[in-house]
Amino acid sequence: MIAKLCREYYSPLIVLYAAILLLLFSQMKIGGRIIKAVILWLSPLTLGVYLFHCHRYIWIRYIKLDEKISIANYSALGFLLRLLGIGICVYLVASCVDFLRLELFKWLKIKRLKERISCRLDNVL
Repeated sequence: MIAKLCREYYSPLIVLYAAILLLLFSQMKIGGRIIKAVILWLSPLTLGVYLFHCHRYIWIRYIKLDEKISIANYSALGFLLRLLGIGICVYLVASCVDFLRLELFKWLKIKRLKERISCRLDNVL
């Protein structure tokens, strides 16, 4: 019960943690053109990362953290480093998948198709 309370997205602890992170990051002053460019490039991909890593198939088939890391098998530092490594890998893979999706949508001109459908619906309604 306690373990589930600490890791589910709808738990009060995770919501509080997310609010604290939002407040901390909203106060940050980011300098440097390269860092800003990286953030601007990665920020549109974050929803895709969330949807990708929360998908049941991806979670069961590839992530399975319970089997990959266990506190009993590693020292505290080893556990934290392994958890951080898995998190970074999941983020990078999911970012690549979402980037490919965005490029595919550009190639297929999905935005133009969406606008045409929207105009036709506006005319009908």
